[in-house]
Amino acid sequence: MFSSNAEVAHRWFDGHAAHFAEGIKGLLDAHATLEPWGMSFLSKAAKAITAKAPILKAPIQKALPVTTKTTTSDYRYDVAFSFAGTERTLVEEIATILKDNGFNVFYDNFYPEQLWGKDLVATFDRIYRKESRYCIMFLSQEYADRMWTTHERRSATARALQEKGNEYILPVKIDDVDIDGLAPTLGYVSAASYSAQKIADLLMSKLKG
Repeated sequence: MFSSNAEVAHRWFDGHAAHFAEGIKGLLDAHATLEPWGMSFLSKAAKAITAKAPILKAPIQKALPVTTKTTTSDYRYDVAFSFAGTERTLVEEIATILKDNGFNVFYDNFYPEQLWGKDLVATFDRIYRKESRYCIMFLSQEYADRMWTTHERRSATARALQEKGNEYILPVKIDDVDIDGLAPTLGYVSAASYSAQKIADLLMSKLKG
């Protein structure tokens, strides 16, 4: 066994005496261990070469830097939209502008396959109460009357209470309507006075702030 190993080692040493890699250094260490017992798999010529040749360390390979995506927050969504179906055209225009600018937006039409088959009561509660940095509500009489918007609003107002005065609900008024759970002193923008692009610009400025 040793004779065959020595033959391979001799050929390697003859060609690469001045360029030892870490694997060859291991062979030399093994040789040093065996030599006191009268065993060796290096010839005298190889020993003479190794005594003169420097052992070069393999260069240290530096790991590539790890890059991460920069987001505006640690939440799953930068903003979640809560609205009645009558406002869908306006909401979709604003949501698309934000999405095209790299923000994570919860707008139901962006996630049809993810919502299909889900328990929407539990899913929407989690989104509006835990997973979004802001909730933008489009307030209209239709919004006040609908069952699903009432559910979303309750989850959002529960989150707003936990925020202890920090901004969370961002109202956009479609109609001059009183909404249960929302203080009349809460600042809002009017859809009659602001275009979809202007509302999107205001929202992006807030998200970047």
